[in-house]
Amino acid sequence: MPLAWNRRPMGRDPAETKLKVEKWLKKRGHRLAYQAYDAFHRARLLANLATYVDLADGQRRKLDVCASYQPRGAGGSAVNLIRLACECRYSKDAPWVLLYGACPAMMAADWIYTPKSESLRMLAGRIGDFAARLEASIHFAPNSNFAYNIVRADLDDKEARPPRDNAYETLRALTEAAWALAEGGAMRGGRQRLHAVVIPCLVVNTLMAAQYNPAAGELEVSEVNFGRIAWQGLRQPTLVDVVAGSYLERYAQRVVESFSIISNVMAEFASSNGHAAGI
Repeated sequence: MPLAWNRRPMGRDPAETKLKVEKWLKKRGHRLAYQAYDAFHRARLLANLATYVDLADGQRRKLDVCASYQPRGAGGSAVNLIRLACECRYSKDAPWVLLYGACPAMMAADWIYTPKSESLRMLAGRIGDFAARLEASIHFAPNSNFAYNIVRADLDDKEARPPRDNAYETLRALTEAAWALAEGGAMRGGRQRLHAVVIPCLVVNTLMAAQYNPAAGELEVSEVNFGRIAWQGLRQPTLVDVVAGSYLERYAQRVVESFSIISNVMAEFASSNGHAAGI
């Protein structure tokens, strides 16, 4: 008797299977990825799901969402490229917690720790010339205080279960991909064709912040919708945006405003150094 390929396995209820799949998807970052994609698309960024990045060691890393801001020059050619490199993590009963200390913003250091193409590294020495404009960007705001780490608070912790640092694994993958995208994503035919900046972004469903209060001798915890980390788990500190899913629409708008400011500075820097980007 020929095998019927379209026959459902005995005993499996299609409606029950559908519910199980929906429940399974809600426990993963897929829904957050679609929400992020939609928010970036509405903000008129060029957004893509599942972007693969080639790392220096030959491996490939997948980014859940990548959103690009690429203004055009008078002749229609690309001037420079700024990207969001996003990983999305959902954990219903395990909020993500930013751990804050004394880590204030410093313009020169913030530029150095932002993933960018080789052609923009020398801008660090002249960053003071552009500070007044960059400070209007959320990515170089002078009153920022960076978290030094982020952890996932497993509220159903079981001592018998071996610990796993999900936050470290997530941030390592994200920052590696961001630097690779910045350093290699603007290359064409082995030559640097564009000035590129990449902002790593971690999207989570629930975000909290913890700050130590020395007077009380306790950690004070509050729910937040946005924060930034100066993460030191890679070759050098890397600045990472962290945003709650409920804040994605507003975050996307602020990103466009920020990228417009950064893009103008990049273009002026390129022009003042005698080599326009994109040529």
